[in-house]
Amino acid sequence: MDGGGHKTPEHGQKRAKVNGEVVRTNATDGDKHEVKEETDSAVDAAASELEEWFAAARFGDLPMLSKMARSDIINTQDSDGSTALFKATSRNRLEACTVLLASGADPSIKTNSGETPLHMAARWGYSELARLLIDAGASAYDSSSTGETPFGLAKLNRKRKVLAIIQGTADLAPKRLSTQGSSVAAAVAPKAALSAESVDLEPSTTSSPWGYCSIQ
Repeated sequence: MDGGGHKTPEHGQKRAKVNGEVVRTNATDGDKHEVKEETDSAVDAAASELEEWFAAARFGDLPMLSKMARSDIINTQDSDGSTALFKATSRNRLEACTVLLASGADPSIKTNSGETPLHMAARWGYSELARLLIDAGASAYDSSSTGETPFGLAKLNRKRKVLAIIQGTADLAPKRLSTQGSSVAAAVAPKAALSAESVDLEPSTTSSPWGYCSIQ
């Protein structure tokens, strides 16, 4: 309405966001229905894209991962809190994980149960993946909701190669000890860095739930 009390062309119109832009609409029932259909269609398309993204990670579809990798999708989590990186790790997809990490995947993101991809690699003995994840910044002492750490899982399941990789990194003791003085850290580090030979680990017969051979 203008200063004289007359209706302007925009009077009675409402605003809606369509394709990311704010537009004015008379907001009739037909218009509202059309906007709802467009919104539902966009939601369905996004859900379909995520399904395709996670499937590409699970099956190691490198061309599809490279094509779809974007900052707004790379670390997206599903209903279980799993990212594409976690799914690729669970299937021992080394090349897929390499592509994901190079595209900005965060190895520290936890699932709803508090596990990181390194928990999975340590549990099943995926030694090459463990090295890749640790090099990307994953912590071997990051606790899950049940208190399990990748180091503890590797030791429990006798994954000697994973243990050797963990012990060969600077991440030998929990980070919280670094502020308690060098004497404390020096006393704890040897205990944390038990070698595979000193523990007398036997080859594990544990196999991956996905049917892949577990790398010892």
